[in-house]
Amino acid sequence: MSVEMNKWNWIKNTNGRAIKDHSGRKFGRLTPILPVSMDRFGRAIWLFLCDCGKIKAITIANLSSGHTQSCGCLQRERLLLANTTHGASRLGKEETEYRTYRSAKQRCNNPKNKAYPYYGGGGIQFKFDSYSSFLQEVGKKPSALHSLDRINVNGNYEAGNVRWATRLQQGSNRRSKREIMLQSLGAICPR
Repeated sequence: MSVEMNKWNWIKNTNGRAIKDHSGRKFGRLTPILPVSMDRFGRAIWLFLCDCGKIKAITIANLSSGHTQSCGCLQRERLLLANTTHGASRLGKEETEYRTYRSAKQRCNNPKNKAYPYYGGGGIQFKFDSYSSFLQEVGKKPSALHSLDRINVNGNYEAGNVRWATRLQQGSNRRSKREIMLQSLGAICPR
């Protein structure tokens, strides 16, 4: 479609219909660049530059009604914000601390977990009610050499009994296999 500007800021397309010039205006996050065609109802389709940098073709009618405010980035941002509780697990990039929290919770609460017999099945409970309370207790992981440790190996995952520890620290803080077996039997056959 060829277009020409006249002194009244109207654009004429090749079939003679006038299209209002929206150059310089702003519709939400969208700035009009130039008209490119007409839709089947005779409405002008413009190219728009979004604040995020994408270019999208949209009819002016969708913008005037408020139906369209961006190239789609606004909806993605709102959806992400609505579904984010702590921000530690977003877009497939899970923080180390959150993965540790989830794993410890699974070991204690999920009978289908391979380690459940040694943790939840052995009477060890996971007592943190949220990731934020867990993170408040242990803080960020100091280094890749640290992992989650229970200070009292027979105690629960709870405030005052968890810390980040190195392999050396954890090596001196272990239960023997005999202790694990006796504790598991005690959970199955209480006195």
